Amino acid sequence: MRVLFLFLLLVSVKSFAQEAECGDLTHLHALKAGNPIVKVAPKYPRQGTARPTPGCAVITFELIPKKGTDGKALIPSSLKVYAASEPRFGKVSIQAIEKWLYLAKNVEHAPLYYTVMQFELE
Repeated sequence: MRVLFLFLLLVSVKSFAQEAECGDLTHLHALKAGNPIVKVAPKYPRQGTARPTPGCAVITFELIPKKGTDGKALIPSSLKVYAASEPRFGKVSIQAIEKWLYLAKNVEHAPLYYTVMQFELE
């Protein structure tokens, strides 16, 4: 019975820690990015762990005009990991967001944007 209790306690503490790492965005001075017209989902990073775990990453970025589109299309630039439950989640999130594309008319202007990527177990 004690072992079961300790296991449940550890699982809940780990879950709380992951939420705390990616859930508190009160000090982030950025606008939540809307939906891009081209969105690539990050692939779950399988290497670097003995068993898969859920997690998250908060990525900040700027949106700059894509060349050759007369400013109608925007692409993410200056991507940075603001928070991540594990570094590998930040890395694959950046790789995916680099492929996103926004329409300028659908984006509220801001100097900095952010998005939260959740990695769930299937």
